[in-house]
Amino acid sequence: TAASPTKAYSTQNMALGVNYIGFLTPELKISLSLTGMTAQNQPYDRNIQNGAIKPLRSVAVGGVLNYKSFAFGAEYAYSGKSGQFAVSRGGVTPTGLVPLSYNAGQAQGPQWFDAGASYLYRQTKFAAGFLRSTRKTGFGNTARGAVYNLSVTYQQQPGLEFYVEGFRINTKNSAALYEAQLQAQSIATGSKVEKVRTDQKANVVVLGMKVSF
Repeated sequence: TAASPTKAYSTQNMALGVNYIGFLTPELKISLSLTGMTAQNQPYDRNIQNGAIKPLRSVAVGGVLNYKSFAFGAEYAYSGKSGQFAVSRGGVTPTGLVPLSYNAGQAQGPQWFDAGASYLYRQTKFAAGFLRSTRKTGFGNTARGAVYNLSVTYQQQPGLEFYVEGFRINTKNSAALYEAQLQAQSIATGSKVEKVRTDQKANVVVLGMKVSF
């Protein structure tokens, strides 16, 4: 999904995680995780004051089930209003920062869900997965993204693997008009902002080798 239009970067990053690993049966293993992250976001644009960008506050929860040669995993993450403009009077950011049609009170950071499954047959692992993400843009609509993945990994010997992966990527950026208006403002003020991103689709294939020792 579309990132923050201010191209904010973060400082004072802190993360805390809790993991649990146990066996429901001798052959059924479960792994659970809970992770929280916090950081202070600083605006990239010199015309935007510090404190105008909401700090990073995100949480992710996930788990993996292993049964014999099968594995299943899923994760959900939520970031609230992280990286968005702080709400000003009336819920609209100050004139000159963003178009007046932008409602900071409605904008939110991204949230996403991903899941995958794999099967190990002798020395070859077959896997499939997907990721879906959404973000409210502040214009009453939602930017969306989806990634689908297929992969095959072959273990030649312990510590040496060869793999091939395929990705299908599809994004819909409902904030493209807003970004175009913000970019037009940057030309007049000499500030620097992100480029406008419209809806995009891509197919990617990756061939690789992994060596571990």
